[in-house]
Formats: sequence, C-alpha cells, structure tokens
Amino acid sequence: MVFTNKLHAISRSALPQAIRNTLNGTALDVKKNTMPKHAAEEFTQRKPSFFKSKSRVQFAKGNDIRLIEATVGFIGNDQAVRDLEEQEHGGDIDGRAFIPMDTARTSGSNQKLVKPNNRLSSVKNIVNSNTMEGKTPKSKFIHAANKAGIGGYVIGNNKKKILYRVDAVGSGSGVKLTALYSFEPGRSIDVEGTGFMKSASLESADDMNNRFIKEAERILDRFYK
Repeated sequence: MVFTNKLHAISRSALPQAIRNTLNGTALDVKKNTMPKHAAEEFTQRKPSFFKSKSRVQFAKGNDIRLIEATVGFIGNDQAVRDLEEQEHGGDIDGRAFIPMDTARTSGSNQKLVKPNNRLSSVKNIVNSNTMEGKTPKSKFIHAANKAGIGGYVIGNNKKKILYRVDAVGSGSGVKLTALYSFEPGRSIDVEGTGFMKSASLESADDMNNRFIKEAERILDRFYK
C-alpha cells in the first residue's frame, strides 16, 4: 500500500505502469518457466520445444487499472494445440480414428515423434481389406496387400483394426508389413484434466507482490533521481 500511494502521488501513469509491468512479468514467467515445468510433469514431451514455441503472451496495455490485463495462451490450429483445452480441463478429444503405434515412431520409441514418412499426411491410397474378394479374412488381407503394393497401405480386417505399410508382397509369408496405426472409425478419447496451466499461473502469481514492489522501487528511483 505504501508503494501504491507513492506512485499515485508522483504521476498518473506511474501506478498503471507498475501494474502493467507486474502483469507482463508474471505472464512471461508463466510462458518461460512455470508452464514448461508443469507441462513436463504432466505430458510425454516428444517435441520438447512445443510448449514454448506454441505459446504467446498478450501484453497488458493502457492506463485504466480496472481494465489492465495480460494473458498467456497457445496459438496455432494444429491438432495438438486444439487438444490442449481438453488436456487442461478434461473431456473428449475427437478425431482419434488413427493412433500411432510405437513402430511408427523414431527408434520405435513411445517417447519419440512419428517418423515424417509415417505421418498420416504422407499416407495415401489406403486399401481396406474388408472390401476385397476372398473366402477368408486372411485371403482378403493378402489380396489387399498385393493391391496396395510395396510402399502402399492396407487396413487389416481383424477385430482390432491396424493400418499397415506394405514392405513386401506375395502369397502366404511373402507379405511383410509394418504396423503404423491402430484404427477405429469415429474414435474419441476421454482424458482427465491436468490443470497444468492453472498450476503454472498460480505458481507465477505467488511472486506478484514481490514483482510489484521491485517495479515500484524502480519507477520511484527513476523519478527521484
């Protein structure tokens, strides 16, 4: 309160400036420090730079202390960004017909990203074995794999459907495949909220009083020099 009264006394813009700088510093702390920390605790980070590169601060502006605010959030229209709201609060994530298997990822590791040539954007002309002629599911599948050809893609007709890349074709054991994605049309995933952004914001906000004092002292020192 002492610093607030002094700022009021020296200039109309002094107090709003201290508040703006305090809010902006807190928002930046969320982006740079507390949010990445809490994200690392909650998520498998296959791309460590994701949370910092996709987050932005909207800095506080103006002099009306009733309206001044700073916000921090995520930008972009890719699936990973769109899913973050459900990851924060909990809910159903739609559009999960295809879920990558470890064999689609770099080094076959669940901790790594899907290889570029295995991403869905690179998968073209999928042959569904259920649509093929054949007396048995196996014969239909072999027919589909031969139709897709080496480097093509086929969806299996077993109970647990899988999207495969065809590595070799032929009859019987001549068909060689790499399993890339589990497949279930219209699938959604129910996720529990992590609250990682709320936790990050509260942690950064814990230091707002100290940050305001430092900003006030800096402005007062400059004014009284």
